[in-house]
Amino acid sequence: MSDILSPSLSLAKNQDIDASQKALLVKLDQPDTTEYWLGLKNFYVITRYNRSPLYAMAVYQFSEQLNAHYQR
Repeated sequence: MSDILSPSLSLAKNQDIDASQKALLVKLDQPDTTEYWLGLKNFYVITRYNRSPLYAMAVYQFSEQLNAHYQR
């Protein structure tokens, strides 16, 4: 991951992430913009089941909604 992040490219949210782990930069085109996401080990695991980055993002976003619901 340390070869992806740089002073000109950083995370949108401050997170404690091990910079030595493997990561993948994922580009997702949206109607009005382009989003870049950092795919870590779980992203890779999800894409072994279905190779689509959009599928992996849907799984991630759904898990975030579940987590928010149960954190209430």
